[in-house]
Amino acid sequence: MRRRWRCGFDVVFRAWQPATKTVYRVPDELDKRVAKLKLESMGIKIDRLTPEQEEYLAGWSEGT
Repeated sequence: MRRRWRCGFDVVFRAWQPATKTVYRVPDELDKRVAKLKLESMGIKIDRLTPEQEEYLAGWSEGT
């Protein structure tokens, strides 16, 4: 069993390259889901907007 692990480790080690620092674009839905799960894991709850607040935000335009 140890031999199998070592063989797998060798493959990973040989293919290893330093990670590049970059920002990956993800769909907004996925981004919000990940953020929600992270906050829940920290015991933080988010308030939901009322229908009136959502309508106000949807109708907002620059300069008004």
